[in-house]
Amino acid sequence: MYPKTITLVSEKLNKLLVEKASLVMDGRAVSDEIEQKEIEMESVDKEIQEVEKTVDTEDLKVKAQGITDRFNAVMTEMEDMKKETFERMKAVVGSDLPAKYEAIKKEKEELETKRNKIGLRIQKFNDKIIPIGQKLMKPFIEDTFDDYDTLRLENGEIVASIFNHLDDAEKRLREQHKKPIGN
Repeated sequence: MYPKTITLVSEKLNKLLVEKASLVMDGRAVSDEIEQKEIEMESVDKEIQEVEKTVDTEDLKVKAQGITDRFNAVMTEMEDMKKETFERMKAVVGSDLPAKYEAIKKEKEELETKRNKIGLRIQKFNDKIIPIGQKLMKPFIEDTFDDYDTLRLENGEIVASIFNHLDDAEKRLREQHKKPIGN
């Protein structure tokens, strides 16, 4: 019956799998940190939005509408109004919250870079692990439709599994026939 599980013995493969597992855990830890930074960024962004809502700009909106009506003749006046609005927003919001947001954003980007580097290292381990595992599993491939599936460590032993394409297709067909027509 499939999937078949077999135990392989290879010191080199065992060492590679242990190192890869460590890298995977490091990558997951960095992902957790990234999630925390995203939560912090969202919180700071909400604070900025709340402070911006308190800024009274109704008088500036009325002036801006009048200026827009005379757009071609008063383009420079319109630019001045935009600057004035920005300065008022900047004065009320301050520089602390945007700076805090940018600092958190930078930390998040650094963590993402770190995670990506770990991912590349994991891929290099996979590039070494897969050929060794396939070579060791080859004697256990008994059927034309058998194929390599997983390779992992369990209680210090290398455990590999083999699946059968034909068996999987048969299971999918059986499941499809169990579903009512029209779904």
